[in-house]
Amino acid sequence: MAQVRKRTLPSGEVRWLADYFDADGNRRAKQFDKRKDADAYLVKVRRDLQL
Repeated sequence: MAQVRKRTLPSGEVRWLADYFDADGNRRAKQFDKRKDADAYLVKVRRDLQL
């Protein structure tokens, strides 16, 4: 399952965390400044995992 979560850093900055499980079952995550970028990344990852 893939999801995008809002994360507030200790400095007060907001980041968006895109995380998913790869084909081997390992959890992968990547941070973005904008939710739009995180959502676009997950769309790409989901497509790549289905191929």
